[in-house]
Amino acid sequence: SEFLLYGSQTDELGGEFWADGRMTGIELRAASSAAHTYGLPRVSAEAFTAGRNAFRNTLWDLKARGDRAAAEGVNHFVLHVYIHQPDERPPGVNTWFGTEFNRHNTWFADLGPWIDSLRRVHGVLQAGRPAADLAYFIGEDTPRMTGPLLPAPPTGYDYDFVNADALRHRASVADGSLVFPGGSRPRLLVLPPQDTMRPETLERLRDLVLAGAALFGSPPARSPSLAGQPAADARVRALAAELWPTPAAPGVFAHHRLGAGHVFQGPDLAPALAALALAPDVADAPLDLLWAHRTDATGDVYYVSNQADTPLTAAPVFRDAAGAPEFWDPVANTRVVLPEHQATPAGTRVPLTLAPRQSGLLVFPRTASLLSSGRSVNFPATTPLTTLAGTWSVEFSPAFGGPGLVEFPSLLDWTRHPDAAIRTYSGPATYRLTFDAPASVPAGPVFLDLGQLHGQARVTLNGRDLGLVWCAPWRVAVESALRPGPNSLELGVTTPWLNRLLHDATLPAESRLTHLTEPGRIPAKSQPLPSGLLGPVTLQTFAP
Repeated sequence: SEFLLYGSQTDELGGEFWADGRMTGIELRAASSAAHTYGLPRVSAEAFTAGRNAFRNTLWDLKARGDRAAAEGVNHFVLHVYIHQPDERPPGVNTWFGTEFNRHNTWFADLGPWIDSLRRVHGVLQAGRPAADLAYFIGEDTPRMTGPLLPAPPTGYDYDFVNADALRHRASVADGSLVFPGGSRPRLLVLPPQDTMRPETLERLRDLVLAGAALFGSPPARSPSLAGQPAADARVRALAAELWPTPAAPGVFAHHRLGAGHVFQGPDLAPALAALALAPDVADAPLDLLWAHRTDATGDVYYVSNQADTPLTAAPVFRDAAGAPEFWDPVANTRVVLPEHQATPAGTRVPLTLAPRQSGLLVFPRTASLLSSGRSVNFPATTPLTTLAGTWSVEFSPAFGGPGLVEFPSLLDWTRHPDAAIRTYSGPATYRLTFDAPASVPAGPVFLDLGQLHGQARVTLNGRDLGLVWCAPWRVAVESALRPGPNSLELGVTTPWLNRLLHDATLPAESRLTHLTEPGRIPAKSQPLPSGLLGPVTLQTFAP
């Protein structure tokens, strides 16, 4: 059979993606397309399956892959994999697959803030309905996963795959769009580049076009089935003659009306979209900006993700958006109104500045927002107030093979430290420093910026837990805990297991701190990872 039909038979469907990027484009689109055409609100994924990269990934390493999955339509992760740990030898029982979401992993105890950020995004993306403009018919050959994206969707248009079952039994037409109950409402149906179609499917397409649907593709010439032959082939040719009374020559664009609908033929989709007056859903966006659009009676939501390891600055136009947008940051758990936006004939232009791998939700409510911005620009830059200098007290846990309490006159990569116990250390280390706050701190947000960090850090200032820093922009708001004069800062930095595992591989079994059931997961030629806090650590505020 084919994947979309499998999806129609389940209440909870899902795809899969790997931490190293494999399987993203096939399994996720198959799952989300099935959900979008069969009206299922939740699209799961077996998330962060892994190959030979065990115990080296941090939450930062996983971020872009997880955000890409959300842009592909996934809105619920099933984390892969959690394994029962029957004893206390770390990292413990492992497998040849999966990211190690196990209790002996170094960062397991601090998964909460990361999971909360996923839940915020996924909760919003489970609401409303998807807003893809294009539906690619996968054809009727089996076995079939998804169809070819031919012609390719132009930049700025999202798509779903659709099968014959959904077209024949679920699709209707309203206001020129195909309507799948509880799901998407694509404006253009694209046929696969093949010359076969069952007569009952082609007859349904003819009826949808008569009702107002728009169809792109070339006429089929025969049925793929032996059933009802030779009458089936004759019926296909007769229906094709209705839909394509004068087929276009190869490479030539053609457009004609049939009933209330449109039939297009040609080498690419751009002329058809222009004839439908359908502008890009997101225009003027760089390739590194991935997005997904959902809509309901309360407004429109565009999920945006910077996939690059560098900051992204752009001013995309969002076609279906109107009014003042809000930016919901799932990591910081903040919502702010963006004061900079401009209505254009093609939609609302919104200047964006996203940190490396940053993602968030642009929300366009249909009623005026009750939030207050307090900003003059959408994403104000920060400026340093002071750099935290002095000797850091750093405690490396003996339980993880560390030397206990040491002093760092300056911040450095652990792998460059003269002490071998620090060079090969993996796990938690606590940095402590007492510093004086600047004499004059402006009103408004004050951030502790950690600069360069290899790992993640839980920030405690003057005894108050301010949260986990695990991704760019590598900072946390501290104005609620900052006080005049001396301040006591504590950073709980955690790194993955790899460096200690590489070291233990050189030791006799009885001298090793760690134990793996699948030691082959660690490639023999692996190099140690940079580790720890490199800084500079600064207090910052928004630039005036």
